[in-house]
Amino acid sequence: MIKNNLQLAKARLLDPFDLTEDSIAKILGVTLGHSIDFSELFFQNVCYESWNLENQIIKDAVYGVDQGCGVRVISNEKCGFAYTNDFSVNALEQAAKIARSIVNTNINSQKINLIEKDNPEWKDLYIDLVDKSML
Repeated sequence: MIKNNLQLAKARLLDPFDLTEDSIAKILGVTLGHSIDFSELFFQNVCYESWNLENQIIKDAVYGVDQGCGVRVISNEKCGFAYTNDFSVNALEQAAKIARSIVNTNINSQKINLIEKDNPEWKDLYIDLVDKSML
C-alpha cells in the first residue's frame, strides 16, 4: 500500500514537472545551514468540480486545480515558510531560500517587495527578511 501511495505521489507531483529525488534533495540542501534544525517540502495537488442545477438544467459548472509547494524551515523556536505554485526547480529553490532567510532574521527585520517581472498576474509579496543576499 505505501509503495503504491509513493508511486502515485511521484506520478502526480514529481514526474509531470521533471522533478527527481536528486532535485528534491538539492532543493532541501538549499535550506541547510548552521543552526537549521529541520526542513521539509509540502506538495499539494487538488482537483475539484462543482455543478449547479436548476430544474434539472445545468446553470453553472466549475472545474479547478490548486497546486503548489510549501517549504518549511525550523531553527530553534523560529519557523520560516514559503510557498510557490511553480514546481520548477528554480522556483522551489527560491522558496527554500526565502524560508531559510525567514528563520535567519533578527528583531530588526525589514520588509522588501518581491515582484515576479515575467508574470504580471502575480501580486506583490512582502516578506520580513534581513539577509537579502539570499535572494
